[in-house]
Amino acid sequence: MFYSELLSHTGEKPFKCSQCGRGFVSAGVLKAHIRTHTGLKAFKCLICNGAFTTGGSLRRHMGIHNDLRPYMCPYCQKTFKTSLNCKKHMKTHRYVYSFCMYPPTYFGSLSLKIL
Repeated sequence: MFYSELLSHTGEKPFKCSQCGRGFVSAGVLKAHIRTHTGLKAFKCLICNGAFTTGGSLRRHMGIHNDLRPYMCPYCQKTFKTSLNCKKHMKTHRYVYSFCMYPPTYFGSLSLKIL
């Protein structure tokens, strides 16, 4: 097991940012974070010239330039570009599906208001 993986389970973050004091589990993540303070944006979008501090941010950004929607809600099959937006949407189903063990007439008109 890698040291940084072990730290992720213990919650320990020994790599501290000298500018803001925020802690990280690895030197690599700290290095990427430091770029947010320096303003260095070395990752450029070839389509719109947007600039980003990390490669991950650039990859996430590239989703706006295509119509791919790879994340699907298992409850209603609506699709999303990001997993975060899909997860947020899925919370809208939490009340609807918590009542699924009862027949629709059990709640009378209440079940119509929830949907």
